[in-house]
Amino acid sequence: MTVNVILFGAGAILIIIAIIGGGLEIKEIRLPQLPRFSRIAAALAGIVFIALGIWVQLGSVDVYNQDDLLSGHWIGTTSDHKITVTISLKKDKDGKDYQCSISAGQEGSEAEEECTISVRGKKVSIFSKVKKTDSDTGWDPDDFELQLKNGQLTGRLISHRESNDISFSRM
Repeated sequence: MTVNVILFGAGAILIIIAIIGGGLEIKEIRLPQLPRFSRIAAALAGIVFIALGIWVQLGSVDVYNQDDLLSGHWIGTTSDHKITVTISLKKDKDGKDYQCSISAGQEGSEAEEECTISVRGKKVSIFSKVKKTDSDTGWDPDDFELQLKNGQLTGRLISHRESNDISFSRM
């Protein structure tokens, strides 16, 4: 039994108690008549429990089965504002995997990268390989450990030279 089912059930029971108001007797269980204040409190608590159940359910959306939540163009900047990254994600024709490409820029140099993506629930891992760069010093592949939450991808950029927080929004 999941948390959201328990919250829905508790909320429904409290609302039923608030509507009926007590004075029931079923076998050995007796529910005394409730005063008006107690009925109002039970109704409010029931509404809160049901709202929490909905909130928990919405927070547990499986990204892999909801390609519209992940597919598209994303732009992100590291927390130190040194690196700007654009990621393009699109489901393959068979609908099982994503096509992934990255464009990244840092201090006047740019790189194009091809990438693979791994999705486990709301956790998104992106692993890249540099295809082309205009930098003489080379460019490290940009790998990401991200989490999809509230329409944003947030997490860490991990390369051979640095690791930094990054946040992506839809373009």
